[in-house]
Amino acid sequence: MRAAEEKARCFHYLHEIDVIGADKDGQLLFACIHPERQKLLSNTLLLVKEMIEEMSGVDHPYFTFCTPDSCLFHALSVLTENEKLILIIGPIGLASPESKYDKLIPSKNRKELEYLGRLFYWLFVKDEEHCIPLPRMYSITHTPSPLVIPEVSLVKLYYEQEALHITLEEYKRLKEKMQTGDVSFVQSHLDSMSSFQEGVNRFELASGDILRSAKNHFISTCAIVCQIAVESGVENEYARTLAYKFIERAESLGTRAEIVLLVKEMILQFTAAIKQFANPQYSALVRDIIHYMNLHFFEKITLNDVADKFSKHPSYISNKINMETGLSFSGNLNEIRIAESKRMLTDSQKSIHEIAIAVGFDYQNHFSKVFKKITGITPSEYRNKQRVITSDLLRK
Repeated sequence: MRAAEEKARCFHYLHEIDVIGADKDGQLLFACIHPERQKLLSNTLLLVKEMIEEMSGVDHPYFTFCTPDSCLFHALSVLTENEKLILIIGPIGLASPESKYDKLIPSKNRKELEYLGRLFYWLFVKDEEHCIPLPRMYSITHTPSPLVIPEVSLVKLYYEQEALHITLEEYKRLKEKMQTGDVSFVQSHLDSMSSFQEGVNRFELASGDILRSAKNHFISTCAIVCQIAVESGVENEYARTLAYKFIERAESLGTRAEIVLLVKEMILQFTAAIKQFANPQYSALVRDIIHYMNLHFFEKITLNDVADKFSKHPSYISNKINMETGLSFSGNLNEIRIAESKRMLTDSQKSIHEIAIAVGFDYQNHFSKVFKKITGITPSEYRNKQRVITSDLLRK
C-alpha cells in the first residue's frame, strides 16, 4: 500500500492531477489533491462510491467515467499486498468545453489524455506480458445528492460522521481570526483546545493504521488551511509550496504526538502568512517585499538589495514598510527568520549555531539575542519546552 501511495503522490506532483486511493468498500485510504480544486472534492468523493459500485463484479481493471459536469476520471482496480485498491485520477479533462469547472481543470488534448491514462495503468499494474487494455467507459447520468454538512473538516465530507476536533462555532471563530492574521489569538486558542489531541486519537482515516490515519488527517487539514490562506490573499504559489513542505514533514514523522504539534505549527504559519501577505492595509509593494523576504530570508539580504530589486530608494522602502507593518525592514526580516528557526529547533537535531547560520544570522550570540527579544525565551529554552510538550503528548 505504501508503494502505491508513493507512486500516486509522484504522479500528482508531476502532472498536477488529483489521485484518490480507496478500498473495495469505498473507504478513503489516501488523497493527493490540489488545494485549488478542494471545492470539487465533496462531489468527487460522492462519486467515488458510485464508480466503485459500477466496477464491482466486472472482470476488467481499467475504467473511464464521465460525470454530469462533463469531467473525466480514470479508475483502476489493482491488487496490492493481497488487498484490492481502487485508484481514481482526475478530473483529467473535460468532455465538454462548456463545463463550469473548465478554469480549474488542466487542459489536455485527447492524445495527452490517452497517454496519461496509459502511464497511470503502467505505474500500478505489473503486467509485461499483455498490452495495456482499453478502458471500459461509463457515464454517470445522475448527480448524487450533496451532503448537507457544515464546513468543519474534510473528514466530514469523507464519512458523514461527527466533527473531528472542534465545534462549528469554534471553527468559524478560528477561521475568522486566521483570515485577519491574528497570530496571538490563534496560538492561544490552539493551546487551550484540550480536545484537539483526543480528536486526532479517536479518528481514523486509514483503517487499522493509526499513524497513517493521523498523517491522512494532517493532509486533509493542511489542504483546508491552505485554501483559507489563498482565499485570504496569500500568493498561490507560496501557499502551495508551504503546504507541500508541511506534508513532506508530516510523512517523515513517526508518532501522532509529533503530528499534533505539526498541525498547530502549520495553522500558525499559514496565519502568519495571511498577516504578511494579505493584510488589507498593506500596499502591493509591501506585500511583494514581504513575499521576497519570505523566499530569501536565509540569504544576506539588505535594505539596499531590496531597494535595487524593486527599483526604489532605500529610505522610501524603509519608511513604507515601517509605516504599514509597524516594524522596520530588519524587524520584519528577523520575524521571518525566527519563525523558521523555531521550526528547526523543534524538528531537527542541528546545533543552535548551525540553525543561526541556516536562517541568515552571522553569529549565534546575535541570533540568541533577537530570538529572546521576539519570543521572550532563549533558543535553548524554546527547544527544551518543545521537547517537554512532545514527551507529555507521547505519555497520553
